[in-house]
Amino acid sequence: MRIDQLNLVIRPRHPFEADDLGVRLLQQNWLSVYRVWLLLMLPMVALMVLLEHLTGRLLGIALLWWLKPLFDYLALWILSRAVFGGRPGVRECLTAMETFPRCGLFGALTIRRFSLSRGYVLPVRLLEDLTGAALESRIATIRYNQTGRSRWLIQIFMAAELSILCGLLSLVVWFAPTFQDLSIVDDFVQATAGDWKRDLMVLMYGLAVTLVEPFYVAAAFLLYLNRRTDLEAWDIEIAFRQLADRLTGETR
Repeated sequence: MRIDQLNLVIRPRHPFEADDLGVRLLQQNWLSVYRVWLLLMLPMVALMVLLEHLTGRLLGIALLWWLKPLFDYLALWILSRAVFGGRPGVRECLTAMETFPRCGLFGALTIRRFSLSRGYVLPVRLLEDLTGAALESRIATIRYNQTGRSRWLIQIFMAAELSILCGLLSLVVWFAPTFQDLSIVDDFVQATAGDWKRDLMVLMYGLAVTLVEPFYVAAAFLLYLNRRTDLEAWDIEIAFRQLADRLTGETR
């Protein structure tokens, strides 16, 4: 990886600054991320709505939450190309998904699903091409003295996701007079199979995830890059490369 080709100013940053830069990265590349994200999310939400109709339970929301790491992998893969100026197409992104199972996707959906550091260590699994003991050693290095920051990050975005979902529920209260009481959540949860309230609940949750999760992935990715800058002195390496290039040009 040629770090001097990164479309970022490489220097050690405060973690909050790195998170902000991640948000900015997604803002600059939102079209590349969201066109593929929605291509997968919309059929997924439709499938979850169908599941609600068949079961009469809120299994659709639970499964949509459980499958979030799959979307995280996709968003990170796109952003990892974007930091080098790449703009992968839809077909290229879908082809890249074939490699995700080899990069720990199954573990992300099972034993590591409840990890509060999943977004922070995801770049190690997806981008560094390590396996076995080397992978675990690398993750331990990246996480050393950083676990608290990565956990706070996911909790902040979880709160944002919940806030958006509650806001969407509030809109239902405003526009549907029949729900002008404190039992609105019970009305949604206890709705019968095929009830529009269950369908709407799945749609609102899918929207909340779509609005928040890519920003979490981007912020965690920049937190990871910032950690590597600290560990490997990327800023110094880039400065030496630029100096060497300048001296080479003067010699010519």
